[in-house]
Amino acid sequence: MTGAHCGGPIRFDDGEAYERFMGRWSRAVGSRFLDWLAPAGDSHWLEAGCGTGAFTPLVSERCRPAAIVAFDPTPQQIAYARHHLLNKCVAFHVAAAEAIPFADSSYDIVVSALAMNFMRDCKAAVREMRARVPHRRMDRWLRLGFRRASDAECANGPDDAPPRHRCT
Repeated sequence: MTGAHCGGPIRFDDGEAYERFMGRWSRAVGSRFLDWLAPAGDSHWLEAGCGTGAFTPLVSERCRPAAIVAFDPTPQQIAYARHHLLNKCVAFHVAAAEAIPFADSSYDIVVSALAMNFMRDCKAAVREMRARVPHRRMDRWLRLGFRRASDAECANGPDDAPPRHRCT
């Protein structure tokens, strides 16, 4: 599977190459996003479009979660994440954000670090993510957090920044 990018196709079937391209962005923007979000510890997290798992350790190390379920539609990305992040509170799964196979209202926090621009149907993905949290705080986090993350990415990133995307 490949995705469009101004510098050529992004390969999702090569975890090492994808990590070199997107991993640094996920960590840099993710750190700022978590500072802004200031989530409560002992929460149950759902991470949509985790890719190689670059954002997942930030959540694990900084947020003291009870558990993290992270998923991505590409088996090679999940294999890379499972191999590189060994943490008993994290479970990686192959799944698409447009059809999340986990129970509604079963997570405290749902995040998607720099993955919305790779999703085939953003509106369906957002509907699915919203359904997984029992409250509506996620609406504010998703909109504000994504905008702030995109602003930080463009203000501080090198010339080969991934393209920005808005899900409206």
